[in-house]
Amino acid sequence: MDILTINNLSKCFDMKAKKRIYAVKDIDLHIKEGEALGLVGESGCGKSTLAKLILQLERPTEGEVIYKDEDLVKKKFRQMQEIRNELQMVFQNSANMFNPYFTVKQIIMEPINDKTVSKEEKEKMIVAMLEKLGLDESFVNRYGNELSGGQRQRVGIARALISQPRFVVCDEAVSSLDYIIKKQILDLLLSLKEQMGLTYLFISHDLSSVKRVCDRVVVMYLGNIVEILPRLDEDARHPYTKALLAASLDIDPRNRTKQKVLYKEHGEKSIPKEGCIFQYRCLYANDECRSKRPELKGGDGDHLVACHLCRD
Repeated sequence: MDILTINNLSKCFDMKAKKRIYAVKDIDLHIKEGEALGLVGESGCGKSTLAKLILQLERPTEGEVIYKDEDLVKKKFRQMQEIRNELQMVFQNSANMFNPYFTVKQIIMEPINDKTVSKEEKEKMIVAMLEKLGLDESFVNRYGNELSGGQRQRVGIARALISQPRFVVCDEAVSSLDYIIKKQILDLLLSLKEQMGLTYLFISHDLSSVKRVCDRVVVMYLGNIVEILPRLDEDARHPYTKALLAASLDIDPRNRTKQKVLYKEHGEKSIPKEGCIFQYRCLYANDECRSKRPELKGGDGDHLVACHLCRD
């Protein structure tokens, strides 16, 4: 069962000289309830923009985001506020989330907009949530500058989960943490997913974290989805996905081997007017790639790829 259905979602920005730039282009995506869906790609490919469009933190140029059989794009601000607690986000930089004049209790309490819940009940909810995240009651009256990076990130997760959401976007949620704390947070996210029945959209540059957490992985390039695969592993088919995997380092140095270059350097990230969007950097691009844009399709269930060279 799908928790979110995204149809033909696009975001276009008007630039100088009457030039239009698509940050996200014609995205079709189904997010299954209870899964952790990874979203990967190099910086500037549209990952965070797509997440903001899904949560309606930015309005799309066109397209639909269907949640509970309703199109969120058509909802006005106040209507979105009514369901905002069901769709939450864990941000990349937890330090920026903290108002320096707010305590941990005030930070976490902010999303609880149910006026029928008393202040005492809210405080009990906050303590219970902190305990789930491995922080005791003594943290409720601390300020952001009194916490470590890992503790701040746990508070950020607590703030996102206190309203009992169904869908959570984790936007580079562990990128600023060292390896040991990162592992703890990832294990915590997996545990909370099972306990609370959460669905994740997990955005990351760290492919090892994506492999650890995610059930399916979406690969984006220049605002387009180029591959959707069940696991981010050696079964990748698109040349760009293979290049991403080749560029990532294994945690164990003994497993690192010198990788051959799988793509061409291209000075400007321009989008071709026709043909495959990866053609300028692909080592295998042919005339068909330059003239016809490939469709995202495949014959292996959840494994879809947009590449003329990867036909089944």
